Amino acid sequence: MSGFEVVGLLLALPPAFHAIIKSGRQLARQVNAINNPQAAFGDLSAFRNQDGRLYAQFQVARQICNDLSIDVTVRDQISNDFDDIQNMLLEAIKCVEKMENASKLSRFWIANRTRKALENSTQCLEKSVGQFSDTVQLISQLPTFPAPEWLSPEVFQPTANAEETFIADGVHIVQAHLALKRIKTDPKIGAFVREQRPFAIQDQKDIEDDTKRLAAALSAASPSDGILDIVGYRKDAQSTCFELIFDLRERYEFKGTLRSVMQETQPESLGQRINICSQLADAIFHIHKLGLVHKNINSGNIITTVDKQTRFNSSKAAPSHRLKIFLTNWHLVRKETSASLLIGQAHWLERMYQHPGRQVPRAEVAYSMAHDIYSLGVCMLELLLWKPLVIREAGKSLTISKELISEAAALKMIDQNLLSSSDPVVVAKSIKPREFQALLVALAYKRLPAAAGDRLTQLVIACLKVVENGFGASPVVQADSVETGLNYMAAVKDVLAQICV
Repeated sequence: MSGFEVVGLLLALPPAFHAIIKSGRQLARQVNAINNPQAAFGDLSAFRNQDGRLYAQFQVARQICNDLSIDVTVRDQISNDFDDIQNMLLEAIKCVEKMENASKLSRFWIANRTRKALENSTQCLEKSVGQFSDTVQLISQLPTFPAPEWLSPEVFQPTANAEETFIADGVHIVQAHLALKRIKTDPKIGAFVREQRPFAIQDQKDIEDDTKRLAAALSAASPSDGILDIVGYRKDAQSTCFELIFDLRERYEFKGTLRSVMQETQPESLGQRINICSQLADAIFHIHKLGLVHKNINSGNIITTVDKQTRFNSSKAAPSHRLKIFLTNWHLVRKETSASLLIGQAHWLERMYQHPGRQVPRAEVAYSMAHDIYSLGVCMLELLLWKPLVIREAGKSLTISKELISEAAALKMIDQNLLSSSDPVVVAKSIKPREFQALLVALAYKRLPAAAGDRLTQLVIACLKVVENGFGASPVVQADSVETGLNYMAAVKDVLAQICV
């Protein structure tokens, strides 16, 4: 039995597409079972693929045939190819059934003739599928078609009722189905990082344009440590937000945010900690290379994974599974040369990683690459000490490390009357922004030499003082600010690369 009836593309519905693919998959199994090395059957791998690529192409083809702006000749060609796929599939199925139903006595007499018919029908089927797929792919890349970064429901669909893993506000790891190749990611059913960008109705067009520009910029990024491959962007049908979608490759096993891993595990070796610092620096360097600033770098926005493909190398005494980190939470990203609102960070958690000039309600200066470098310095301080500034106590919300509060008290930065407060956040809020920067510098001077050595201590302090030392201090963006920032980040990367442990 064929399992489907021939139907025109304009009238075809998803169940018809599924039936065609199911029949093609069954045919591929039957043809593969025919043990005849002399047979020249057509390639039926398009039906065997489990990634849903052919199904998505059927969906896109129907969309093309309903688009009157596309030349009628092209639309007719796609429709005819779709008909040929069905007819050749039915013909091949009949040949296989004829071979299977033949008696042993008659099989010898009809085998050769039927095999040749099956060869011809499968070869024609392969040709029709290939021509159909190529045409759909070319049309979908036309300027009049949606942007290549756009993920339609036919191309990307989160798995219904699948559990999501929380990373940060608006950032989750989800299971989903990508049916067509997008940018650098091949079709797959697996894990993706989804980042929401909410919008008010009156701002929808502006947020969409901004999301589209960011997706396009990230798609042009060079491969680097610390940045996940962008898949594209979409509009969530269930809420008023656009979403950036990143590929979390199967080789990477999610372990938690960098903050949670530092809190919950024993310190990694110094070599591994330096390696993680290097990955983060590389990510920031490539962000700046695109002319962008992240504006939200902290250990709670960095996911930690284990590279399952890395194996133990005894000659280098490397760990059997190296930690890989990736920067997330891109909702504040903008062009470094764009005007920046002088609105500082108000939430205590965000202020922990922001330069003092950006912490007050009305920021002193526009955001620059130097402020990202300051945040890098804070994260490197945490990493090299393997002690997060922010922790989550059992069954409670995020709070500030008591060790940090004790250090501030020793430096007499806290009112003694507040030390009895049961809420460390209340205590930390009493520390003025400039004093908090001084606290981090003092902590680096006191703890880092023993933990990481003098050279890394100097590097962290240089990052924490980068604004005060001249880079990015001016509210006026200089013509060479991007080049200056890149040179500084390149120097940071060089120092980390030169330190061998």
